[in-house]
Amino acid sequence: MFASPPTPLLKERGDKPKIIVCGSTWEKDEQIVSSLKSQVSSLKLIIAPHEINESHIQSTIQLFRQSTILRYSKISKEPVSTALGKLQEAKVLIVDNIGMLSSLYQYADIAYIGGGFGSGIHNILEAVAFGVPVIFGPNHHKFPEAQEIIEQGGGFSISDQEDFKKAMNLFLSDEKILMMASMVCKNFVMQRKGAVDKIVGSLSVRTPSEQLAIRS
Repeated sequence: MFASPPTPLLKERGDKPKIIVCGSTWEKDEQIVSSLKSQVSSLKLIIAPHEINESHIQSTIQLFRQSTILRYSKISKEPVSTALGKLQEAKVLIVDNIGMLSSLYQYADIAYIGGGFGSGIHNILEAVAFGVPVIFGPNHHKFPEAQEIIEQGGGFSISDQEDFKKAMNLFLSDEKILMMASMVCKNFVMQRKGAVDKIVGSLSVRTPSEQLAIRS
């Protein structure tokens, strides 16, 4: 049984294919990402849908039916040696459970964040915190960190499948661009970490009465 992310698929990569983690995806997101089908032979896709009911999982499988697809819920029940072999051969892993996504981002080269074609994108900071460049749909305007990441060069907002292809091709065709975007994401988090430390430090030197005065 796998109690943690399936690292053999993600870390022990003999040919070092790029890993794309697609997190909290909805149907429209998965349709967008399916444009990578022709490139799956040189990539590994990890898809963690927002909804994991059987109907949705089956529709996602159909989008990538020409690829070697595994479901995490299936391989996690197999003997470890068998599961590891299958993971090494897989091109698409569908994570059909809850609670693994945030830990999967640390293995990604690029992250696609779902929700941007619906009510709004999901948390991009889970990926950005690991220095992973992000791509997401157009509905991100309620999330200032998304706009900042775009402006600084750590990610892209897309409006359709063609935009997604262009963003992916830019990242995949030039390692320097991918590395630069990764550095932007790391710096983005570090800058904010420093701000939080300063705020906490400032509060810590005030007496309780002073802090109460500030809050009032």
